Amino acid sequence: LLQASLTFFVVALLAELVHFFRYADDGVGYPWLRVVALWLGQGAQCVFLALLLLLGKGWTVTRSRLSRRGQLKLGLFMVFYVLVTGVVVVWSEIGQDPGQVLYFMESSWGTLLIVLRFIATAMFTYNCYVTYKKFESKRRFYLRFYTFFIGWFVAMPLMVLIAVEVLDPWARAGIVRAVELSIAFLAYIVIMWLW
Repeated sequence: LLQASLTFFVVALLAELVHFFRYADDGVGYPWLRVVALWLGQGAQCVFLALLLLLGKGWTVTRSRLSRRGQLKLGLFMVFYVLVTGVVVVWSEIGQDPGQVLYFMESSWGTLLIVLRFIATAMFTYNCYVTYKKFESKRRFYLRFYTFFIGWFVAMPLMVLIAVEVLDPWARAGIVRAVELSIAFLAYIVIMWLW
């Protein structure tokens, strides 16, 4: 899962880079490539979220399999999360007024995605706590793992709140994108370090 997430992330960055190089030259770029980058970037986030939730439950760290009930709960949550993410991306491309510079999370679907991220944060916290308590030999790992990645979970909702309340609309998308990429890069570095 880490490799899939990282691959999606890197390909999304490359697609976005090619689009913006062309955009700097002709003022249009490759709009389809920007959309591909958005889809791949959100896909990378969804896969990374699933990975963190699975690791929080102890998958590959303390156990090789999850219970049927745990698989079902996590699977249903992730399917719903991916569907809502897809709707947010589609809305940002079809439903938003191109004359307005809006961050793609500024919609009711974006708000639902933020709520789902808070639910994922609660799941992650609970799973890490249970795993931490049950497996004494892995406490040091889970303490470091939770300490860093709880920040990853709350960064997106916090960033959206700050962007909507503090940043000017014309600067919002660029600043938020830079912060998103920085957080993602740091998260990949830390998880590879912990691995």
